[in-house]
Amino acid sequence: MNRAQRRLAVRGLLLVVVIGVLDWLYNEGRAHAAVAGLLLTLLLLAGVLAGIGWWAARMVKARRARERELVRLEEEAQRRWARQRQLRDLQVFLAMDPREFEESLAELCRRDGCTFVRVVGGSGDLGADVIARTPDGRVMVIQAKRFGPRNRVGSQAVQIVNGTARDQHGADLAVIVTTSSFTRQAREFAGRVGIVLVDEQGLAGWANQSGSAPWN
Repeated sequence: MNRAQRRLAVRGLLLVVVIGVLDWLYNEGRAHAAVAGLLLTLLLLAGVLAGIGWWAARMVKARRARERELVRLEEEAQRRWARQRQLRDLQVFLAMDPREFEESLAELCRRDGCTFVRVVGGSGDLGADVIARTPDGRVMVIQAKRFGPRNRVGSQAVQIVNGTARDQHGADLAVIVTTSSFTRQAREFAGRVGIVLVDEQGLAGWANQSGSAPWN
């Protein structure tokens, strides 16, 4: 029996009791006036208490509904604020030229505890723009892709990094960071070979520290 059914059963029982008492009062009340008066008083008191209980339950229910709505609105505001902050940070990266973008990634690495951070991007970089040692001691290679929002990174770029990061640079961890996003094929290939992909949202989260660094 669910809650609604239990409430209905209780109300039905109370109605039966009330009808029984009223019937008794009608038939026996004149012979037992004092008892009838007492029962009538108790019946009225029970009605008042039931009304107070109903009103209190309604107030509690309304208060809980308001509290849930306030929590929902606060969570929505926090998500909106986080998204706006991500967009602001992303616009900063999009305004950079490729070299500035590489330098900014190197600076994020230094800020979050990496050592031996070097910017090595340029002609013939063999798929590496930033090389660093992570806080836990791994050699990390980052390939930077400063693309517009509609220009997604494809699987070919991931394949290039996969072919050079470990063999050419001795990397323990290969990462591709973009101001855009990745194609489905790129994500699938990266998942198979263990390359970390950081898209525009991941980059913004890393930058404003609402998200994690690529090596975590």
